[in-house]
Amino acid sequence: METGETTLIIVFQSKNIIPNDLAQSIMKTTRLQNILPIGNEFDSIQNVSRNSKVFEKFRSAFAAAIPSDALSIELSDNAQVYRSDIFIDYVVAPGPGLYYREEDENNNQETRPYYPGIIYSWNCNVIGRDRMKPYTLNFTSKPAEHFQENGSGVYDAMANSAFEDLESNLSSLVKNSIDIAKRSSHR
Repeated sequence: METGETTLIIVFQSKNIIPNDLAQSIMKTTRLQNILPIGNEFDSIQNVSRNSKVFEKFRSAFAAAIPSDALSIELSDNAQVYRSDIFIDYVVAPGPGLYYREEDENNNQETRPYYPGIIYSWNCNVIGRDRMKPYTLNFTSKPAEHFQENGSGVYDAMANSAFEDLESNLSSLVKNSIDIAKRSSHR
């Protein structure tokens, strides 16, 4: 028996363009001596976990408005881009500013540990069934001025801050889409 279920496929694709020698470059151009390297904090393995968390929140937002027997939402891999309904492409890059932990605030400015800032550039495409003109949402996230690292590390906290920004933008998109659909159905 067919239930009329529609499947919505979401694909994430990430690219990290942070140079391996970023910390060394900053130390050469400033008088600061303790710039901590970023390492693999933003590689694809780290981002897969973050993608999954956003996907679950996105699925929950839809589930609150649309019954699961009417809409199924699936997370797919990069190979499925050609058939995605929502394609979220993002780039992680060096950002402006240096960050330090509050507990290091009273340390000498030249020797306290600093963390290079990062930015996420988001390109979200919602692709209609005709596959012609996607609705596009582009924005940039940078770490919040103050954030809690909660023992997970400063760079993870920066990434979480950017992904919270993505969640907020996608939640607004879902809410607006649902409101528009409701208004259209009452005409």
